[in-house]
Amino acid sequence: SAQFVLTGTCAVDKEQVTVTAKLSQIGLGKPLGEWKLSGSLKELLKLEADLSTKIVDALGIARDLRTLSPFGSEGTPVVAILPFFNDSPTARLDDMELGFADLIQSTLADVSGVRLVERQALEKILSEQNLTEAGLVDDTTAVALGKLAGANILLTGSFLELNSQLSIQVRTMDAATGAIIGTTGVVGETGEFDQLIGQLTQQL
Repeated sequence: SAQFVLTGTCAVDKEQVTVTAKLSQIGLGKPLGEWKLSGSLKELLKLEADLSTKIVDALGIARDLRTLSPFGSEGTPVVAILPFFNDSPTARLDDMELGFADLIQSTLADVSGVRLVERQALEKILSEQNLTEAGLVDDTTAVALGKLAGANILLTGSFLELNSQLSIQVRTMDAATGAIIGTTGVVGETGEFDQLIGQLTQQL
């Protein structure tokens, strides 16, 4: 069961973003931390990184524990790339929920030292489990799929389009536990889509 609860808001006014967050420990009345960060849409990724750092520091997580790998140093990671989710206020980019996963799969296919679960294998498992990729809306279902696919790392994420700005965020998860073991992301003009995908895959 959870020991901590993180709540917050995100408000957009024209080109400005304001994010608030509060971290509380269950059973304690006083929050461990409260934050309010503001910036332009172009600074969205920086705001996220700054907030993440504040939260991790408030939890007292040692920096050398933040990048622990779910497999041994001699193991080859087996990665299942799941659909991304459209968090935009409109459905204009809904078709890219599977499109982002396909693009990243194609780009990472040439990376040595990483094995990717084939899309056909994922689709077969989904069919056998009476699921659809668009229906993978929670981490529990995603972890179950990863285990069936023989993956030890799950890669998924979300994207948000506001005005002409596009933010793409990626999470890597331990397929055995569902724990998040890494995050990254990019922000830029929607028209620079190809460049953003290139930047993102270089960070993975």
